[in-house]
Amino acid sequence: MILVTQNGRRAQQELKQFKSKGFSDVYVLEGGLVAWQAAKLPLTGLEINRRSNKKKRPKARWIYNLTLLICKGLKMAENENTTPEAAPQEEAPQFAVQRIYLKDASLEMPNAPEIFLAPEAPQVDIQLDVSEHALAQPDLYEVVVRATVTAKTKINNEDRTVFLVECKQAGIFLLKGFQEEHKTMVLGITCPSTIYPYLRSNVSDLLTRAGMPPVYLGEINFEAYFAQRMQEQQAAAAAEDKTVQ
Repeated sequence: MILVTQNGRRAQQELKQFKSKGFSDVYVLEGGLVAWQAAKLPLTGLEINRRSNKKKRPKARWIYNLTLLICKGLKMAENENTTPEAAPQEEAPQFAVQRIYLKDASLEMPNAPEIFLAPEAPQVDIQLDVSEHALAQPDLYEVVVRATVTAKTKINNEDRTVFLVECKQAGIFLLKGFQEEHKTMVLGITCPSTIYPYLRSNVSDLLTRAGMPPVYLGEINFEAYFAQRMQEQQAAAAAEDKTVQ
């Protein structure tokens, strides 16, 4: 259906009403009959009798030219209103946490019970490591955050280990549709950030159950940690290339 009015303004208003009522194949002749005549396109209407100044009945040729008007107007409207088909959109990346679990935990107190009588407060050292690998099932990855907590004190002027805790907190994650660069960042930043709170809780709980004061792991900026890891890997790769040359 094509809507034709004198200047096209009213046709635009009518178009909205047709669309609201569920009509989809409705078009408007832009500029109406005024624009059509300005383009010098063929149009024959009611002939005006100059002598009597009265309108005569439409002739057969008027009907024929009106048909041309509708057909050509429809073509113009389709060119202006039809948008090119949108290219098929790529599937949006998918990220999901499948499972968080404690993979491994160990506690050693080789110098108990003497350490409980040590006069000095122990010095605590915390080391973190992040690793990841793909699982057999497509788009699934395991990420492991490992914490090694060592506390030492002096007994008779000798360094003694108060405790040694190693804890591995792991998670299984779904990563689908990511570009390789973005996937590496998600595995190195987002996934460890998700796992780390569980690791902190388990380390503290393990020491408390062992009769030691709890050690609370500090907040970690895994974005900075990831950037540091990338720099170290690049430096190692550059050093290896020099060695080969």
